[in-house]
Amino acid sequence: MRKLVPELQERVYVHEHNLTTGRPPCDFEDQDDVDRLISELVEDAYELVWATEDLGRHLDETQKDAVALLALVAGQDVEPR
Repeated sequence: MRKLVPELQERVYVHEHNLTTGRPPCDFEDQDDVDRLISELVEDAYELVWATEDLGRHLDETQKDAVALLALVAGQDVEPR
């Protein structure tokens, strides 16, 4: 999302390890650590979605579709911690 909407790179903090490629650091055998990671990813996704509200009318259709998809996916089957 930050590549598709460059304005977000300076406006929104996301967890640094979520900006790299590959698997984020997590002990996938530890359910608490998995829950922590999922919470971080969902929080980051929501921060990005909320930050686009100010940009709404300046986004093109591709960007709007990407924001809508991120909001949909981030909210699926995730319970707040």
